[in-house]
This record gives sequence, structure tokens and C-alpha cells, in this order.
Amino acid sequence: MYKNYFYLNRLVIELNRAISGWELFESFSQEKDRLILGFRKDGEECYLIVSASQNEPYIHLRNEYHRAKKNTVDFFNSYLTAILQSVEIATDDRIIRLNFDKMRLYFAIRGKNTNIILIDETPEIESFKKMEDLQKENFLEEVTDKKMFSPYFHRPDTEAVTDPVNFISQVKHIFPSVGKEIISEASFRMKTGSLEEFRRCLDEAISEVETGDVAVFFSPSLGRVVLAPESFRIFDQSDKIIFASYIEAIDNFLARKYQIGKQQDLKGVISRYLEHQIARTANKLNEIRAKVDLPSKEELYRKYGNLLFSNMHILHKGMKSVEIDDFYEGGNTISIKLDETKDPRGNAERYFEKARDEKQLRISLRELFGNLEKHYSALIENKKTFENAKEISEYRKIMKDLNIKEDQSGGTRPDEGIKFKHYIIENKYHVYVGKDSANNDLLTVKFAKQNDYWFHARGVPGSHVVLRVESSKEAIPKPVLKKAASLAAFHSKAKTSKLAPVSYTLKKYVTKRKGMEPGKVALLKEDVLLVPPEVPSDCEFVTA
Repeated sequence: MYKNYFYLNRLVIELNRAISGWELFESFSQEKDRLILGFRKDGEECYLIVSASQNEPYIHLRNEYHRAKKNTVDFFNSYLTAILQSVEIATDDRIIRLNFDKMRLYFAIRGKNTNIILIDETPEIESFKKMEDLQKENFLEEVTDKKMFSPYFHRPDTEAVTDPVNFISQVKHIFPSVGKEIISEASFRMKTGSLEEFRRCLDEAISEVETGDVAVFFSPSLGRVVLAPESFRIFDQSDKIIFASYIEAIDNFLARKYQIGKQQDLKGVISRYLEHQIARTANKLNEIRAKVDLPSKEELYRKYGNLLFSNMHILHKGMKSVEIDDFYEGGNTISIKLDETKDPRGNAERYFEKARDEKQLRISLRELFGNLEKHYSALIENKKTFENAKEISEYRKIMKDLNIKEDQSGGTRPDEGIKFKHYIIENKYHVYVGKDSANNDLLTVKFAKQNDYWFHARGVPGSHVVLRVESSKEAIPKPVLKKAASLAAFHSKAKTSKLAPVSYTLKKYVTKRKGMEPGKVALLKEDVLLVPPEVPSDCEFVTA
């Protein structure tokens, strides 16, 4: 109810008591749709914050306000300084007028057209939010010829409601400024349902808005903070705080509304994060479990290597396969695939290397599975803690424990909509891979930050690879750099090599000069890692 006409009427009366005769010395904005009016008198200062937001219009009086050093815009400066003579409200509309010795300032609540308009004696019109010339002319005509303004509380004449049956519909039609909450409260108090009783209950409800205590509370059924008369019965109330003035109440209301809104934002961020991480970790556990349960090929590869060593005399370079008697299986013939580019010894050693790789893969998979199990258990514990949390401080601690950045709670990320291949190393380090030449340019020029690591397979065509550095104060471990380099080699023409050299440097040392072909860059400095082209076992592929 904070923007109900009668509460705005009460605000006008309280503002007259508080700041009539004060000097307006500054008028500026540093946030969208909010104008700050600075007043002073006898060495004291106060600030009127006027929100011209379509969804959240209000006037709020504060004893202090700290103007930002940058990104502020002055408004109506040619009229400063000016003395506030009185504050008034239209007798039938939510238009508040501040009367100064040099001009009049109107705060008109009009949905998407809510605005703050200055009209001087000329009359010259200026507006806080953009207005077309015709809109200005229509507004000038409306407030000078069609509207009456008063500094006093304007009560509707309920005797004008005469329909004994449809009196509620009639009052909505005759007095649209009354508002649905006051009508609902009057209806709630009725016992007989007569017209006379409705008029009495309506008068009582309006009187309580005019002079009664103001309550600020959370309504569980509405799911939001409410400002309303303490005596109103239509609201379910939780954590109620009572104020004698509307100005004090709106101050508390806005603070609590922001706090609860922030709390809901944080809850949403944590909930989405946990839901995604738990599902992803469970899927990864199932995937790795399936790989662990597959029979190991270590012994098979070792057997192939021994058989090839024992039959060197029948092997020669260029063979694609060979039929050999398997003395492990009673002399049965076995077919073994060969690499035609390798000599006999090289083919035998190749299978011994595959046996070692298979053994190491099994060790890595079991280690990764164990780490993921611990991570999954920690996520479940975090979820329990989250479900029991109630305070913002608790949500912030959970976000800190989970390493979730608070700015995820709102707004559009600058890189949103730019898509690359995405990997996560060791469940922590995010790596992005370009898909083609144009995508490489987007990754390096638009997406990568100055202190991110940049990788590219040396001397061959391939993808640009970026390792995101969340904090420059935290050093990236060398094994992680090698794993990111392996991804760069894997996404290049060196993919089939046993080892490949990969250039890496910080993104700030990567330049794109004018005229360079798509995907081409120059490095101001670089280091080189010699790594196997592969997707490391503890590297999760997130999205293409």
C-alpha cells in the first residue's frame, strides 16, 4: 500500500512539516529512474529520493546521501538554488507538487509514464525522463486547468455512494484513487452488508491511513514485504514493526524490501547451482563407474607386446596386421593390428605403452571416482545447510564455501551468447576452446580476460584455448597448465602425435593486428610445453 493515494496524501502533510522553507541546492541522478534532491537549512542537510520507476514509484526522505564521484548527472541546475514553499497533492490523482519560489516540480505516478516534470513561470517545461512535446503540452494543460492541488488530506465524500446493491463497484468508479486494499478492508469489516455500514467501514479505513500507526511486515501469503495501517485485518503479518509516521515506515519498508529481494536472489543462485552441480556430479559418477566396471585391457596389450617380441623374425615395417600363434592360449592363432609406419620393435613397444596407459587410466579413474564421491557428499551437505538457512549472512557463507560469485544473482554476463567448447579441469578450472577461425577470434579478442592463460599448438593449425583465471592472486598449478595445453594439442592438427609443442602465455600478450586473417594472432612473449594431445582423465567436457 506504500503508493496508495491516501498514503501519498499523508506523505505530503509530513513533508510539509519536515522540509517546507528548506533550500534546494542540488538535483542529480546516479541510478536509472531515481532523482536525488538535496535540501539544506541552518547548517543541516536532507535528501529527497524520488523514484520514477514504473514498477516502484516512491518518495523517500533521508538525512544523508553520499553522491558518487563518477557517473552522476545533474538535472534542473538552472533553477538552483530554490526555496521549497509547500508540498501539495492533486485532489483526485497521484500527482505530488513541490512548490518553489522559482518553479514547480511535479511527481506524477502514471505507470510506464511515471515522471518528474519541472514547470516554471514562463511556462517552460523540463522533464527527468524523456517526454515528447505533445506530452509536455498535455501535462501542462492538465495540471494548470484540470487539476486542483491541496496540502491537506483529501477525503472522498462517501455519501456520493448511493447504490444499495452495487456500492463496491460504484465506489471503484467514482473514487478510483481509493484502491483495492482499502475497499477490501472495508468489506472485510462488514457484518450486515448494508450500504450505510460499507460507508462507515470505508471512512474508518481511510481515517486509519490518515492518522493511524503504520506497520511494515512480511506477508507469507503474498510472499513480499507490505506497508499498511497497523489496524488492517486483511493481511497475514509476520515480523511486524510499527511506526508513527509514514516517512519512517517507508524508510524501513524500502530497506526490508531490498533485503528480502536480495535474499531471494541469493537463494535462487544457490538453488540453481546446487541442482546443476548435484545432477552433473551424479551423471559423472555413473559415467566413470561404467568405465571402471569395464574389463581392463592392460593384460591383453601386454600379451600382444610379448607375442610381437617373440615373433620379430616374421614382422617388417609396412604391415597392417599379423597372424601369430598364441602360446598363451594353447597355440591358437591370433590376429594383431600393427602400425604400418613403425618397425617390429616399435609395434611391440607400442602395445607395452598402451598397457601402461591402460593401467594409469584405471588408477586415474578410481582416484577421480573417489574425489567425485567426496564432492557429491559435500554438495549434499551443502544442500542440507542451504535448506535450513534463513539469513542473508548464512546464504553468503554458503556461496563463499561453494565459490559462487554473488554477481551471478542478476544481470547479463558480458560473454553470454558467445559459445565455445567448454571443459572443466579437476572440477575447478574452466577451459574454453574455439570451434573455427571466426570463433577463435571471438574467444581471444572478446571473451578472454587480460590475465587468462592462452594456448595454441605450435606450428600447426588448431583451436585457440583459454584457461579462465578467476583470481590473479591464486597461482595456476603447473599440472593444470599442462592439461590445458594437452587440450590445445588435442584440438589441432597435432592430435595424432605422441607429444606436441604448445605455445602458452597470458592473454594480455596476445595481439590481433589490423588486416590479420580470421584466427591469426601475434604473441608478444610465449613459453612452450611439450604435452600429449589428449583430453585428460580428470577433465570434464561440459558443452559444445
